[in-house]
Amino acid sequence: MFSGRHKLTKDEEGCYFIDRDGRHFHDILNFLRDGHFNYPGPVLPLSDASGSAFSGSSSFGTPAPTAADIKYLLELRAEANYYGLTGLMAAIDRFPHGLTRVARAAALNMEDSWMYEDGQDELVFTVDKPVQLLGVGLCGTEGGLTVEMELYEVDPDDYNRELATCCSAAQSFTKADGSVLRLMLPDPAPLQPGKYYMLSALIKGSESYCCEECLETVIAGGVTVTFQPWESPNGTSEQRGQFPELYIRVL
Repeated sequence: MFSGRHKLTKDEEGCYFIDRDGRHFHDILNFLRDGHFNYPGPVLPLSDASGSAFSGSSSFGTPAPTAADIKYLLELRAEANYYGLTGLMAAIDRFPHGLTRVARAAALNMEDSWMYEDGQDELVFTVDKPVQLLGVGLCGTEGGLTVEMELYEVDPDDYNRELATCCSAAQSFTKADGSVLRLMLPDPAPLQPGKYYMLSALIKGSESYCCEECLETVIAGGVTVTFQPWESPNGTSEQRGQFPELYIRVL
């Protein structure tokens, strides 16, 4: 507004009158004041593999947002983009609006335990369209455990060869967190078709449940996610083990 590109007129008191949407401008102005964005409403929409939102409440334990909540976040992001507020855009993107659940496990084995003795649990996968990875689901536990996870881009001919570290996340969980533990990334991680990615989690603590009868290919929100043949040091593979779910945002 004050870039010099516009002719501005002051009112009788020498003030500038800004005629913008009140709700949007409120959040934009607060972000300019302190660099923070805290959306007060529910922010965890969860879609199943067909892309349809669950009703009632999400499996994150928060009320499912209304269409108006999602619409507001997308409108605000468009406003932030118009004003060049890249920091606000990034803050909005940390809220998992438009989250789609990629469920690869047909069953969760809660009778047999999954032990952590031999290193990382790993999963290699590809996507056929550009998406953002928002987080992963891990198998729950009867006790407590800690997770240190990395996302790598790996060589398609040698999964042991890491080409780049895309992001990392760490968190502790207990039985109270449910049968599927949601580990959300601090920032969305962009995923591109034609590249191979590895999730690598070092898990310590109590034994956990185990996902079984896993699908090698899942279509979620119009995106095909393919899990590649690979058995990790602690036993997770494209068929069983950890990572029953991925959480993505379709771009």
